[in-house]
Amino acid sequence: MDSNSGLPIMPALALVRAALRKSRKRATRIALLTGLGCGLGLAFRISHPQPLWEPVNLVLAAGLLVAAGTAGVEKLRHDATLEDFAALLTKHPERLVWVYYLNIQIQPFGVHVRQICTLYFWLDDHKHLSLRTQEEDCVAIMNALRDSLDHCCYGYSLKKEQLYRADPALLRL
Repeated sequence: MDSNSGLPIMPALALVRAALRKSRKRATRIALLTGLGCGLGLAFRISHPQPLWEPVNLVLAAGLLVAAGTAGVEKLRHDATLEDFAALLTKHPERLVWVYYLNIQIQPFGVHVRQICTLYFWLDDHKHLSLRTQEEDCVAIMNALRDSLDHCCYGYSLKKEQLYRADPALLRL
């Protein structure tokens, strides 16, 4: 429970967990597909009479190792990030000062290629946590936090950034 509003913080934490889980699954899928492609390519090339130490084979083997390592590191990163968010939202919600998301759309020559949405949680000690997820998840998490943490400032503006840089406590006034 948050001491300011009396409403439970758990819906926001559940949304953060779900967003982190989606992010982990996506990154793991990409790593495993890359590893599968490299492994199949390597198996095909080795099955033909070619030297094993050919540069293409080495690149495929390196790709296979990097993909496997990426999948493992993604699991560790997910666990550490989830711990950080859980500690912040359940044990120290009063440290949270400012929450906003930044949506970047990559559009070379006006063609929509990719969208990157990052939710930022700025703390009272000028540190922050960030969560890269979809825009709908960012909005849902911010709305859940608004319901339970009324001491926080929400949304981005240049004025809020200047106040935060000067002193995070200024955003609580």
